[in-house]
Amino acid sequence: MDIWLVLRVLKFVGFALFAGGVMLSTGPKSQKERIVAAWGMLPVGFFLSWFAGYGLLKHAGGSLGAPWVSGSMLLSLLALHLALLGSRPAARNTRRGILARAALGATIGAMVGRSAGGAWVAYAALGAALAVGIALWLGRGLPNPPADPAPDEAKAILAGFWRWSRFEAASAIALFVVYMPLKYGAGIVLDGGQGWFGWVHGILTVLYVNSLLEAKRAGGWSLADTGLAFGSALLPGGALWFERRMRR
Repeated sequence: MDIWLVLRVLKFVGFALFAGGVMLSTGPKSQKERIVAAWGMLPVGFFLSWFAGYGLLKHAGGSLGAPWVSGSMLLSLLALHLALLGSRPAARNTRRGILARAALGATIGAMVGRSAGGAWVAYAALGAALAVGIALWLGRGLPNPPADPAPDEAKAILAGFWRWSRFEAASAIALFVVYMPLKYGAGIVLDGGQGWFGWVHGILTVLYVNSLLEAKRAGGWSLADTGLAFGSALLPGGALWFERRMRR
């Protein structure tokens, strides 16, 4: 099967999961369903979308610096972050859920409009999302999210965080312990110089950092522990050490 077709299918499936994750994690579902969407469907869709999108861009000879590409990436990152926050009890977190959906819509606008003057489409979509966010943030009648999660919610959030931290640790080991020594020590480039190892590690690091804030809230971690969690991710396998430390 043509790799181009495989990547297109992965991109479609990934973005469908990502969009569904945003909608379900911020919708009028039960708290359990929102958590499952936020910590299962949402990050899987995000990973597949960015992974396949990178391959399609490489295949087409495009650049990550293209305005519609960087714009849609930034907007999808905003949607991911706000959807994680919006998965808190829906009745008390309306504004973040609405803003997550606005960012998702702007992401779609940036991607669809790439052939119609990608620069202005991407920046207009970003500006629209920010305008909606500011309006909602300043709006009245939208209560603040709860400060502390319920025990079951906290347990599910931490389980999701540990799951993605292990993927991040595995990618760091693959990149720094396997790929880079072979490349610079033996002249063996496993991905043909396409940057796949670094890209995958980058996506997983983005997911790790974005989920870290919610894990801090769920676990009641101190600022020092949170800083240690961030710092450990910079070392090969550091996230695994941090998980073992916190579980003890």
